Amino acid sequence: MGRDFTLMLLIDALRVDYVERMPFLRSLARLSAVGALRECFGFVPRQAYFGGLDASTYGYTNMYRHDPAASPFRVARGVDEASLAKLVQMQVLWRSKLEAALIFAGKSQDKIAARLMLDGVIAVQNCKNVRVILEALLTICPHLAKLGVGRARYLLNLAAETAEKTGQTADLERARRSRAELQPVSQRLVA
Repeated sequence: MGRDFTLMLLIDALRVDYVERMPFLRSLARLSAVGALRECFGFVPRQAYFGGLDASTYGYTNMYRHDPAASPFRVARGVDEASLAKLVQMQVLWRSKLEAALIFAGKSQDKIAARLMLDGVIAVQNCKNVRVILEALLTICPHLAKLGVGRARYLLNLAAETAEKTGQTADLERARRSRAELQPVSQRLVA
């Protein structure tokens, strides 16, 4: 008996100034080491409490990962505020069509799913931002390929051509990789 032990008491949403209003905790605090945790944006409790890591070190914020290269909002970088609303609207429009398409595809409604995916591509065709157009094409095509390789190949060729003409090298490589992963129609029929 007489062994020392450490008890770490974590109480969610308990501000440090509350301890002064709570007699029992105040008495424990007087006998202990007490500190306050400064939470960074996107605070992740386990990594911060037990590893002393913040979101920028660990890479995760709450349930999201810090990954600027794959962020769906990367197209908004460097865009003036007036154009930002239109870009967000375009992103939401094509992504919502893709999400609806995936639901229909999951219910074996392939014709409706393919139409919705193509509607997502059509939704961005008048957009003046090449990054939004490429993001839509490169995200929709792998899903569309499961329903029709020919359409997906055509759109990936269009994406590769657009990326090359506009100097979007990362998107060009992504289009080439996606195109290479497409199975020829003869292989799909055999499988």
